[in-house]
Amino acid sequence: MNKKLLNILVLLAALVGMTSVAFASTVTGTISSGIGSGGSMNSNVPYIPSASVASGTYHATQNVSLTSSGATSIRYTTDGTTPTCSSGTVYASAVAVTQSLTLKAVACQSSAASSVASFDYVLNCATSSVANGSVGAYPSCSITCNTGYTLSGGSCVSSGGSHTTGGGGGGGGGASPTPTPTTPTVPQTTLNTLIAALQALLAQAHSQGLITTSFANQVLGSIGGTSIGGLPTTPQVPTPTITTPFTQPLLLGSQGAEVTRLQTFLKSQGSTIYPEGLVTGYFGQATLRAVQRFQELYNIAHVGDVGYGFVGPATRAKINALLGL
Repeated sequence: MNKKLLNILVLLAALVGMTSVAFASTVTGTISSGIGSGGSMNSNVPYIPSASVASGTYHATQNVSLTSSGATSIRYTTDGTTPTCSSGTVYASAVAVTQSLTLKAVACQSSAASSVASFDYVLNCATSSVANGSVGAYPSCSITCNTGYTLSGGSCVSSGGSHTTGGGGGGGGGASPTPTPTTPTVPQTTLNTLIAALQALLAQAHSQGLITTSFANQVLGSIGGTSIGGLPTTPQVPTPTITTPFTQPLLLGSQGAEVTRLQTFLKSQGSTIYPEGLVTGYFGQATLRAVQRFQELYNIAHVGDVGYGFVGPATRAKINALLGL
């Protein structure tokens, strides 16, 4: 490299250095990132809206309040569309969420808009299913029981002694009512033999003072046997103070006029059915035992049967028949 070229390069380097110093001396102030407080890229952009109720699943209406620092207004939608500062509903008060939906909101300040916030709410019934019935859609959540079952509290219970409950095999489905078994036909000659044998046993027990005349005649009357001591062969007919049929299912804990009528009827059946004879309007333990004795007497239900002590269709039908209703 010759000396002349070397001098030119040195001179160019000096000029570049001087220019850099002069440029740097004219730059003043600070460099801004453009990011404002609260995550906004501009100090004029408001915060993204926040909701007073978090996204989630609920079993009742939720009132959701929206807030945004630095915003002059908030707009929102509940139909799945995206709100803008010129579209959507202007927020004025808490938004009532009465069904499952997505709430979207945007905060506005002059022409600046925040990011769009999205909140998902699912509303459903607290009880999603019941055995022996079905649950209606939210918000009604009404329980409908299958045929043969009656709603008691939040459960479907058997309406009488002809239905049982049980789990299904494999996947284990809900309990369902079983059909009423068919009573086999017994030849009349066999029946007559059995009636005669039972009558002899009852007569012997009666003669030894083990059972009362009233009880023996009630049993004989129910099967067509001959009375003991000249008393009628049919059960004692209740006093005709009950003029309307029984239609409501009754069970332990029930109370009201229908229970009063039931107790009046049971009392009329004698001390072998209802020795306490209480007519209080409350279905207590004494009434329960009386109903069970009545069911056993007429072969409606027995110990261990579903519906034992429950005044269901079969029991009500027998009572109404005895009343002639």
